[in-house]
Amino acid sequence: MIEVVRYIEVFDNTTEELIGSYEITLPDEEAISYIQPDDDDDYAVCGYELNKNQVINLGGKKISVFL
Repeated sequence: MIEVVRYIEVFDNTTEELIGSYEITLPDEEAISYIQPDDDDDYAVCGYELNKNQVINLGGKKISVFL
């Protein structure tokens, strides 16, 4: 099992200003289930847009205060 380091960046929907950035470490299978990469690109290094619930599930309480 590979541990994957990802960053969650929370932006203001109105101003698009960065509110906070948080490093999280996930098992690769959990990270892949959230980011849903193309079949040939399991370990893509790029940004993925997550909905509010996904961000809270991944980042926990320290992020939910911003949402």
